[in-house]
Amino acid sequence: MNKNLITGGIKITLGLCILGVIVYGGYKFYKNLDDGSLIGAVETTVYANMSESTGKIEKLNVEPGMSLKKGDIIAVVDDTNLNFLLTQAEANLIKSQEALVGISGSADTNAVKSAISATKISKTAYENSKLLYEKAKMDYDKN
Repeated sequence: MNKNLITGGIKITLGLCILGVIVYGGYKFYKNLDDGSLIGAVETTVYANMSESTGKIEKLNVEPGMSLKKGDIIAVVDDTNLNFLLTQAEANLIKSQEALVGISGSADTNAVKSAISATKISKTAYENSKLLYEKAKMDYDKN
């Protein structure tokens, strides 16, 4: 009978220990839920995206965790550099055209050909800069 009493006491003690571990684990889990923190692994996908122009970000329209859809403006980039490039391309075109007019009556055909080529290159650069500027403006105004 003494052996049954010892075996019963061990079973009760073991059961109380298991119950204590369960209660303690539940308490810790509930405490973590209460303060808003949980421990676990989080998976995410990072998408790389590049801007067509460079510059300082003036305004950021997103926050971590926000959902985005196609066409959302996520940031506004300072367009000072884009405006400068457009103005510079325009000035280069005017300068090349003036140089062409200045030597068009010249007998040096190589100088005339060179000036015509420089004017064409400047005009192409200006038109590309203008198209890039207009596209950026339309994309911004659209949203």
